[in-house]
Amino acid sequence: MKKFLGFSPRQLYALPLGVILLTGAGQIFAAGVLRSKVGLFLLPLICLLQLSLFYLYVIKDSFNDVVELFKGE
Repeated sequence: MKKFLGFSPRQLYALPLGVILLTGAGQIFAAGVLRSKVGLFLLPLICLLQLSLFYLYVIKDSFNDVVELFKGE
């Protein structure tokens, strides 16, 4: 419903994106405090993977909404 009211994807998905970024930053900070070399290497990669999957979800969701709009469902 919010999409049809003119909300941008940034406004619609701000909370989930914030949670992903905040937890990723917290994990990287904890790995830095504990001086974990493996953690400092893997956690940014995991965070990038999570952001990529979230981005793909947002694109798929937007595409499905456009398809449903043209189908008339």
